Amino acid sequence: MLLGHRVLVTSHSTPLAERIRAIDAAIAVHREVGNRRAEAAALNNRGQWCVALGQLEDAHATYDRALTIHREIGHRLGEAIGLASLARVYLFEGVPVLARMCAEQSLALNRALGSRQYECLARWGLAELALSDRRPDEALAHLREVDAIRDDLGPRFEDGILFSAEGAALHQLVRPAAALVALRRSVDHLSKGHDGGFDVSLALYRTAAVLLDLGRHDEARACWNDARARADLADLRAESSFGRLVGHVDAALA
Repeated sequence: MLLGHRVLVTSHSTPLAERIRAIDAAIAVHREVGNRRAEAAALNNRGQWCVALGQLEDAHATYDRALTIHREIGHRLGEAIGLASLARVYLFEGVPVLARMCAEQSLALNRALGSRQYECLARWGLAELALSDRRPDEALAHLREVDAIRDDLGPRFEDGILFSAEGAALHQLVRPAAALVALRRSVDHLSKGHDGGFDVSLALYRTAAVLLDLGRHDEARACWNDARARADLADLRAESSFGRLVGHVDAALA
């Protein structure tokens, strides 16, 4: 079941919509000249921007096309990235079995290839799966692996969603002050990028949930209003862990 509400999507999403139109033109050119690797890479970027706009069905189809091409041309690193991206969409769609399969395959491929810098998104997926089963210590173990990668290689583009997962884990461990610190880092990080609309909305929902547990209802409502203005969450499946979060906060504050 899809979440039923639509929200006003603000100017946060407008540059991304323009980027998707531009990349569609680039994809057509790559396809015409037969540059399949460039086509698949462009499709991966397109899928990321579709997620940022909350267009999960479009993102899923786009990632599927990219993964098919990566496999057909034998680009194993592209396959690993594509699997991690699909795992992310399956999480939003509430299909944890397929999300786990994709994330684990992505992690195994990255390890086989020695590409530690691309492990982060797969580990985010595995951390979120642990959180959906209320295993916060397991989630934090995955995030500590990411910390080690960050120590060696520097900041990662996934840092915003990783901070969000950390905040959710700390919330489950009943460490609200630490959870709020991590979630505010997530919101700050995602708000500075071009593709944070959907993810920053979810981080704000998580922040609102912590504040509700602390009885800070006015602050929770402010986060909730900000979250609903950031992105369209109507394609988020209600049975997903994220959908349950949104439903819980909506019920408390509507």
